[in-house]
Amino acid sequence: MRDYALDSPETLLGQLQRGLGRGFLASMRGRVGKDELLNCVLHDPRSDPQLEERASYYAKLAIESELAVEAVAKAVRAANAETVCAGLPAEVLMEMAVRGRNDALVALREELRQDGWLQAVLVMNHAEHQYGHPLMESDDITSIAGRDAEELERIVVNLAHLPWQHWATSEPRLQTVMLAAHTEHKPSLRLPAGKPDTAMSTSALLRIAEPRNAVRVVRVLAQRTDAASVATMIAAGRGMDSNQRLAGLGALGAQAHTGLLEYAAEVLEAAAGRARDVRTPAMLRYLEALPPEATLPRARQWLNQVGRASVAAEHILARHARTEDRELVESSLANALEDDATFRACSMVDALTVIADSRSAEVLVQTFERLGYSRARPRVLRALERCCPEAVANLAIEALWDCESEARRRGAHMTLITEETSARLREIQGDMFEDERTRIAARRC
Repeated sequence: MRDYALDSPETLLGQLQRGLGRGFLASMRGRVGKDELLNCVLHDPRSDPQLEERASYYAKLAIESELAVEAVAKAVRAANAETVCAGLPAEVLMEMAVRGRNDALVALREELRQDGWLQAVLVMNHAEHQYGHPLMESDDITSIAGRDAEELERIVVNLAHLPWQHWATSEPRLQTVMLAAHTEHKPSLRLPAGKPDTAMSTSALLRIAEPRNAVRVVRVLAQRTDAASVATMIAAGRGMDSNQRLAGLGALGAQAHTGLLEYAAEVLEAAAGRARDVRTPAMLRYLEALPPEATLPRARQWLNQVGRASVAAEHILARHARTEDRELVESSLANALEDDATFRACSMVDALTVIADSRSAEVLVQTFERLGYSRARPRVLRALERCCPEAVANLAIEALWDCESEARRRGAHMTLITEETSARLREIQGDMFEDERTRIAARRC
């Protein structure tokens, strides 16, 4: 997760850090930005590496600029050997390798024999899973099998999604490691989840509630509107059992029952700062489900407070904001941009989507350009499409080169057909590494 401030979006570095289409185009057309690109690869600019896309965006620029792989490979080797997620340098090397950069493939295979071996394993396996493009060879599997047995046992357990069984068919030592790992870390027997039945009492349904059956339990409980059942669910919502609390509040929310509104407000208002309170997740879901007439007045009061109540306000406004909330929401979004408050910014964009007022176009365009969280840009495009279609025209074109596949997909749906956009849409259609839904969207030209 990024722990530094991004450069200004007016600079090429800032644009590349955010994965903006304008940064990609500036680098491609001007044949500039090699130093800025390497900076981005070595210092991951994403606030959420598991969700934000950058690797293919940077890899395509690296190929076009003929970026040398040595510094990137060195960063792979320096990564935390215990991590269970691949880092950006390894991801970029993989994306370069599947696109034909042989030196990137050589670098990854070399890392399999060095300290960066686990990073290399993760991305090379991902290449086959995502693109159907195997990068490992038999001697690579041999190299993996030759590593320290205790280290392998731990990784076999922590990274069970890797194809250990397949690799073990050619490397018997891996079979031995897998057997030892599964013997030592044999999972404890878990009883099946209770099956909710309409014949069960409300109390009995609440007692069997747990994550595996929660949706079904809530569905049955939501049909119980008699006074005794509602009282039992209210008691569960106030109780200390987290599973029963979630089930009780989930059912009451589905009924739009406001019996715990005051209690939920007290819990959220009492949570200092953003300190964790085990009760708050259930309270947030409950408030989101209630009618806006009951929750919007409180959301307006809470939005500028500090603490979990302000988070509830964000969620409520994102779903139910009204025209009269526009200025409040726009001000909150502008402040979120200044503070780089990603989650609040996304919620306020969603709120402006609901309001759909053309006067919000300016702050939405600023959000598209400035916010570091790239997954917010498809949201911004959706908001602009609803509130001010004319303001979205240039951004839709730029989005065709965005790092986020969903942004490219929205751009493909929204952009005006010109000679430039037609050429880009044909390029997307023919890109075998492009997201399939985006390739389908590009067929409109």
